[in-house]
Amino acid sequence: TTSLANVMTYWGYRTTHEQIDAAIRHFDLFTAPDAIVAYANAHGMRSELKANARLDDLARMIDSGVPPIVIIDPDGGKNANLHYVTVCGYNRDSSGRITNFVIADSARPGERRTVTSKEFQRQWANLKIEGVDTGLSNVMISVVPNDNRTIVGSNGVPQDSRDINLPRSELAGTVQSLVARAAASATT
Repeated sequence: TTSLANVMTYWGYRTTHEQIDAAIRHFDLFTAPDAIVAYANAHGMRSELKANARLDDLARMIDSGVPPIVIIDPDGGKNANLHYVTVCGYNRDSSGRITNFVIADSARPGERRTVTSKEFQRQWANLKIEGVDTGLSNVMISVVPNDNRTIVGSNGVPQDSRDINLPRSELAGTVQSLVARAAASATT
């Protein structure tokens, strides 16, 4: 919820994670990704979730000026520590391959860190809790204002916020993540 609060505040919708928590969390546990999307959609934003997203999906959102929220496992599945972070930049090498991502971590307010694309993919893919597969892999949440403001991304192209295409899960990603998302929604 802190990552969502940060993104909504970035877009000019001042909110705190405590306000979001009060609306969608009954316990101080992992927040269901669907609850984050639903909250954003009910509060002046347009939001989509994509399971099995690719690194290029993240780059396209950043190029469009939309900082995506992702779920990572910073500890490699050894515990129940899944964590939301916001991707706010990336770099490519001379051949066009994405080499690293710039992360805004809600656990480290005001700090940005750079993570190699290989390390990022390891933390983002095939999330586990206590060594058990969750079915969540490469989950990306895109949030953009649902108004007609002009957004200029890192690609320099101005777009109406309503015209920015937010990636959605394909059927396979929805099916793969369905059990984990339903369990997280029931808990939240």
